[in-house]
Amino acid sequence: MDFRCTHFAAARCRSCELLPLGVSGSADSKQSLLLQLFPDVSLQPMQFSSTPAGSRIRARLAVNWQSSPLTFGFFDQQQRIVPIADCPLHHPLISAAVPFLAEFIQQARLSPYDPDQDSGELKFVVLTAAPDSSQLMVQWVLRSQESISRIRSLWNRLSQSGQTTVHVMGAGIQSQRTSRIGADLEFSISQTQQLEIRFGELRLFFSPGGFVQTNHEIATRLYAAAGQRIALGIPG
Repeated sequence: MDFRCTHFAAARCRSCELLPLGVSGSADSKQSLLLQLFPDVSLQPMQFSSTPAGSRIRARLAVNWQSSPLTFGFFDQQQRIVPIADCPLHHPLISAAVPFLAEFIQQARLSPYDPDQDSGELKFVVLTAAPDSSQLMVQWVLRSQESISRIRSLWNRLSQSGQTTVHVMGAGIQSQRTSRIGADLEFSISQTQQLEIRFGELRLFFSPGGFVQTNHEIATRLYAAAGQRIALGIPG
């Protein structure tokens, strides 16, 4: 099973550095590294998605403050934003939400964060997709509380007009100069505070700052296997 990415082929992105090895070759490389790190541990065979494309239901996007119109992507090792808003690994709902995000940022007057100057408010946008319901959850990771009231006011107008597929919205304050998502303080923006995501027969509810297994298909298998072990009384 091969996975091709136009961004990697054009040298715009090198985040998936093992991509030239193919899916199986990449897995073999990771398994070999794990065996080196944990030589006394018995490892189960790696699980593969049926297709890597669209497999990730959570994405963290940074916003390029130097471009007009706004571009979305992620910071590289030099703290430069790689403008990849349509990563093929992301669920289509995430890529489709980018125009909404750009409009929201402009209307709420969210100044994107500049890591070099440690200025600006918007550090990241974290999006989570619920594949079964086609609903989205958005968390704004901010430097301070300065824009909370504007975000809440704009959200109230948009949600009442039915102009968005976003079901849950929150904001997290991350005042330190760090790339971590975890916030020091969380604010609920939408009245609904949790997004329901189905993993097979299992329904789980996630808050904007909560942990989500990124690969939906693998997470579904993982939770099913855990449920079987619990039902059989097999210790973890």
